Amino acid sequence: MGSHALKAFVLLCAGILFWLLASRIAGAGTPWESDAYWYFWYPLCLALAGMAGFFLRDDGWIAGGILVFSQIPVMWLQNGLGAAGLFISCILAVHGIAIAMLAGRIALRIRAQ
Repeated sequence: MGSHALKAFVLLCAGILFWLLASRIAGAGTPWESDAYWYFWYPLCLALAGMAGFFLRDDGWIAGGILVFSQIPVMWLQNGLGAAGLFISCILAVHGIAIAMLAGRIALRIRAQ
């Protein structure tokens, strides 16, 4: 397994554990059924995506997508997943990708100085 694949796998596992934890703590069937999803869990995921993007630098953008999309296996295992869930996940992933990409670029600029 290459370096990029290993990083992606570790991020996917961390993301799945994060969303499972979010569901369990909130007592919700899926992560976004939680009352705290929009003001706590999703912003925390975006912050984690930014941190991962900062450390991955050039490949940072992928961290946001992986962390947001890691909700999909959790939703699928707990309640099933429909087309609407996939569509909403795609929209939510755009924010994570943008934040992680910006954090990666900031890290590159800091490293270049």
